[in-house]
Amino acid sequence: ADEQVAKTAWRDGRRFVVSDAPTDGLQAGDEWTNGLGMVFCWCPPGKFTMGVAGQASRLSAADITQDERQTERLFHDAAPTEVTLSRGFWIGKFEMTQREYFRLRNRGPDRESLLFHRNAPLSHLKFGDAENICKLLNEMESKAGRLPDDWQYVLPSEAQWEYACRAGSTSRYGFGDATAELPRYANFADRSLLNADDSFYYALSAADDGVAARPAVVGSYLPNAWGLYDMHGNVSEWCSDVYGPQLPGGVDPISAVKATEHTTRVTRGGAWCSMAEYCQSGFRNALSHHPNATKFPFMGVRVVLTRQPKSE
Repeated sequence: ADEQVAKTAWRDGRRFVVSDAPTDGLQAGDEWTNGLGMVFCWCPPGKFTMGVAGQASRLSAADITQDERQTERLFHDAAPTEVTLSRGFWIGKFEMTQREYFRLRNRGPDRESLLFHRNAPLSHLKFGDAENICKLLNEMESKAGRLPDDWQYVLPSEAQWEYACRAGSTSRYGFGDATAELPRYANFADRSLLNADDSFYYALSAADDGVAARPAVVGSYLPNAWGLYDMHGNVSEWCSDVYGPQLPGGVDPISAVKATEHTTRVTRGGAWCSMAEYCQSGFRNALSHHPNATKFPFMGVRVVLTRQPKSE
């Protein structure tokens, strides 16, 4: 049994697992680094309420405030559901960076990137690009002998993503309900963006995160309780689920909607150009996963590493 206990050490106030190959972490927020230098944080098995509890549906029309109408409109597809994640997983401490992509592909990111910096997140990613990154990671780490057969790099499911974002919280954001605090945690549509480009008329002029019309270098803001950075804002992140009008619930849920050329994939977290509400833990968005779909400057990826269930 002792062979299954991870060897750990401490760094910058957080425990990290000392191992060339992945193994289960001991508690939420434990860290592990792969062969490319990508840092991952452990998300333990657990239960949580996924989604957002809207208030408007429980009130008479005369009593619904403008804020409650906004909540009902934005989160109409995010009615709360109970979720159990039976297996823990590692998720990127940061959104995948240009430096990590260079190490993976031995070349730099596409010249479309809005910010050329080794620690800037990849952007302009289509769904297929994000899937291919996982495929390349699996091939590289397997070839190097650092990836056991029962572990795999994948895109997060929608449930895994929200579980990691919430990090045990039940509030609008991972840090609480106060939008005024968001500039400490996120690069989103604020005064800096509005001053740089007034076409972003919806930006929150009362807030300023210090970055204008581009992603910020990863880790520029405060992390959540499990040590994850930029879960709110910066670049929106692809999930594996096909978008459906309702959240999937239950044990290890995935969307029941079948992928076709007309369906879309879930994206989460909001981005540098998103209004504050779009950055909330429970907000859902979706974009086309068709190979010929448009590349958006706000789309990135955060990779998950998970132990695969044994075949029956």
